[in-house]
Amino acid sequence: MWDKWAHLAVYALMFVLWARAFTLAYRPDRRVLALILVLTVYGIAIEVLQDQVIINRTGDSADVVANIFGILAGLLFYSWWERPRMSKS
Repeated sequence: MWDKWAHLAVYALMFVLWARAFTLAYRPDRRVLALILVLTVYGIAIEVLQDQVIINRTGDSADVVANIFGILAGLLFYSWWERPRMSKS
């Protein structure tokens, strides 16, 4: 159970850090959707690699779900954090 919370927190943090690095504005444009897509594919790829390549590790679809919820949590946090900045411009 704690493992899933860790996945959620890490992917939320990754989203926020990448969004800040790219200075994404809060709006559903191509950059936001691309970041969501890239992080989702990355999370799936990590689980597949764990299952297929790494010995003594297995992939977990629940981890993928936690990763996706983390990405969405990161999006929500980032949009809340950036809202005051967006209203000033």
